[in-house]
Amino acid sequence: MKKFIWHDEAGDDYFRLLDYVAVFAGTRFVPKNHNQKRMLPFWKVYRWMCYYHSIYLIMNAFAHLDRRNNFSEFSWFVMIALEVVMGHVKDLIVARNSEKIQDAQNFINKRMTIVSDEVFEPGTRKTFFRKVQIMCGATGMVALNMILMMTIPNKQIDELFALPSWIAFSSVLSYIFKFTISPPWPCKIICGTVLLTSILEGFKTELLVFANDLGNTVDRARPTVFQQFPDSETYQRKDSEEVVFKNLQQHIPQKIMRHIELLEKIQDFKPLVELFFFVLYFHAMALIGTYIFVILQTDFSIGSAMILMALTAYFAKCYFWCWVISSFQEVNELIALNIMQLITAIPHPAEHHLKYIELRTMLMIMMIRTQSSAQFSCGGLSIISVELFGNLLNVSYSVITFLLNII
Repeated sequence: MKKFIWHDEAGDDYFRLLDYVAVFAGTRFVPKNHNQKRMLPFWKVYRWMCYYHSIYLIMNAFAHLDRRNNFSEFSWFVMIALEVVMGHVKDLIVARNSEKIQDAQNFINKRMTIVSDEVFEPGTRKTFFRKVQIMCGATGMVALNMILMMTIPNKQIDELFALPSWIAFSSVLSYIFKFTISPPWPCKIICGTVLLTSILEGFKTELLVFANDLGNTVDRARPTVFQQFPDSETYQRKDSEEVVFKNLQQHIPQKIMRHIELLEKIQDFKPLVELFFFVLYFHAMALIGTYIFVILQTDFSIGSAMILMALTAYFAKCYFWCWVISSFQEVNELIALNIMQLITAIPHPAEHHLKYIELRTMLMIMMIRTQSSAQFSCGGLSIISVELFGNLLNVSYSVITFLLNII
């Protein structure tokens, strides 16, 4: 497995592990090489299994509508049906934006090959690849835990996922469902979030690389401005400023163009992030409180443990997204600070005054664009931040108290 999948180094594709998650999730998958083409039969099997599970769970929910007198069980079946629908909605969002996702991945992979700081950049990019590995590994662990839980005999699980006896071959269908529900559905529920989070982390890594590059440029430019030269070396000082200014004039526009290219890719990707987070956030808002209510109203069992695992996954997804997007603001503030320091460090030769003004103006415009690129909204309703996650907790608590009051 380590030889073909779990390499320690990213190579030329930092997102290859996500392709294997997509295979197990039965979501959109386009093989990139010969090894991945071998996974196509497995992908087709998992895709059809997901369709079978969806039909089964919807049938199961409708078959138990007569349990409305037992409100906790009724809530459970409604949430399961909602889970199925939202899983396919997220799949559809990813599939409809597959070209945009692939373009973002190709862009990040291409940027990762450009190294200007042999010390900082390889370590930063390796940390990014480790994060992708951890997210994919955590998805695999969730799927494995669910497989183990479903193999443990449990009366509550058997009753909740059993079809009525009047449906033909109900016992056989229930058996097939029980032992094939994982890994497809845990991976399907998590796949889209892991995929988009990885791309966001890739963009953030490239912003960090640019911030470090600007910092190095400031360090190289600063000595000529703040170093004290004796009066007898006035001409030497002017020559030094002339060399530094021409060097900055040559390299700063190149850096600006590369950074603008990165900002444009982030702006193109932003609508997809905002739409997906909107779906994830309001789905979690309805689901978390209801699932906790179901746990409180039933005896603790393996089924309760599975629900707790799902709740933990939703909390983690929402918080991690809020944290990652909030951290964009921190990186952009660092870039803005380095731009201001670079503006003050640029030498100002009198004979190049117009070019000096032009260079400063370019940097100021870049700083403004950088600061405005950090804000992501939740469906245009509010800015995505860690504070928004706190609002999710408050709403979830309100849902729990509402459900407890109506029974």
